[in-house]
Amino acid sequence: MPKQRLRLSQQDDWTGKMAMNANKVENNVQLALDLFGLDPLVDRDFTHTLSLYDVVGKYIYDRRSKILTGVTSAADAKFHRKIIHGNSEITATITAANIERTGKNGEKESVFAFPGTREQAIEDVLRKLATERRAETYETQLPNKKKKFHLIGLQFSLYEIHQELERQGKGYNYVEIREGLEILSKAGLNFVSEDGSTLANANFFPVLFFADAPKKGDAQAFICFHPLVTDLITNTKYRRSKYSKLFEFQSQRARLFYDRLCCSWIQAGPGRPYNILLTTLIAAWKDPANRLAKDKEIIVEALNELVERDIIEKYEAEPKKNKGKIYDWLFTLHASNSFAKQQAAAQKVFNQITAKAEGRALMSEEGQSQDNEHDNSDGKSSQIPF
Repeated sequence: MPKQRLRLSQQDDWTGKMAMNANKVENNVQLALDLFGLDPLVDRDFTHTLSLYDVVGKYIYDRRSKILTGVTSAADAKFHRKIIHGNSEITATITAANIERTGKNGEKESVFAFPGTREQAIEDVLRKLATERRAETYETQLPNKKKKFHLIGLQFSLYEIHQELERQGKGYNYVEIREGLEILSKAGLNFVSEDGSTLANANFFPVLFFADAPKKGDAQAFICFHPLVTDLITNTKYRRSKYSKLFEFQSQRARLFYDRLCCSWIQAGPGRPYNILLTTLIAAWKDPANRLAKDKEIIVEALNELVERDIIEKYEAEPKKNKGKIYDWLFTLHASNSFAKQQAAAQKVFNQITAKAEGRALMSEEGQSQDNEHDNSDGKSSQIPF
C-alpha cells in the first residue's frame, strides 16, 4: 500500500495543535484501558456502556431538527440535558458542529449540524474497537496551557467502520461516514455540575486526523475520545452490555433507556424492580413537551419496546398527584430473566476488573518513585500514528 499522507481535518486550530503535541504514554490510564478490553472471540457480542456519558441524550434523532437553518453562530446552536448522577444534578450542553456540505443547488454551504443517529452508530463502533485492545493513551495539552492531561486515541480505517456498520444493518457510505466523523470532531459536549464547576468540556472527538489513500476505504483515521470517556474508563465507571442490542432498537429512546438500565440496574432480578420518574427521564433525553401526557407517550413507547426486546417483563405506571392534579408519573420496571442474567454476568466481570485494577494500583504505587525519575521521552513515547 502506498505511504499515506497525513492530513488534519478542517477543524479548530487549537484541536490540531493539541493533537500535534500528543504523545503516547505508559501510565495508569493505559493500565485501566487494558482492563477495559474484551476478548474479541469470547466477548464478540459485548461492549461497555459508560456511566453518565451514555445515559444522557446527546444526539438529535429527528432529521428535521439535526440540521439548523438560518443560524449563524454556535451560541444559537445548542441544547441542554440534565441528569441525576449520584447525588448531584449534571447539566450537559451540546453545541452543533459548523460544517460544509453540498446543498440542493450543488454548491457548498455552511450549516450547523447536531450529532444524530448516524454519529451515535459511528461512536458505538469505535468504542467497540477500543474494547479490542487497539486503543492507546496519549498525553496532550491545550495551546498556551501548561497542564497536561490524557486522552484515549484509536486508529482505524474507514473500511472497518463501513463494514461493521453494514454488519449491524446501518448502510452508510464513505462520504456519510467521513461527514459523521467531522460532526463528532466539531460538535461540543460540556458537562457542568450543579455548583457550576466544569467536569469535562471538549468536542465529542477532540482530535481527528485523516490519512488520505487512493481508495476511499483504505483511508486511515485517528480520533481521541471525549475526556469524560477517558475519566470513566480510568475509574472503571462502566458495565458490560450487549453490543448487538445497541443497533436493534426501533426507538432511540428505548436505546437510551437500555443504556441507563445497564449502568444503574445492577441487581436486576425477581423482587428487585427499578423505579424512575417520568420527569427524570425526560430531562435527560429531550426538551419537555407542553403537556405531560405527550411525554408519557414517549416513555410508554420506549417501555413497550423494552418488553418486546425481552429486557423487561412488565412495568407499571403510577400517577403522582398534588391537590388532585397529576404532576409526574412513577414507572416501576420488572426485569426479564435474560436481562437479569446479563446483569449478573456483567457484575461478575465488573468485580474481576475492579479486583485487577486495585492490584495494579498497588504495583503502580511501588514503581511510581522510579517512574518520576525518568522523562516520558525515554524512547517509549511516540507521536500519534501515521
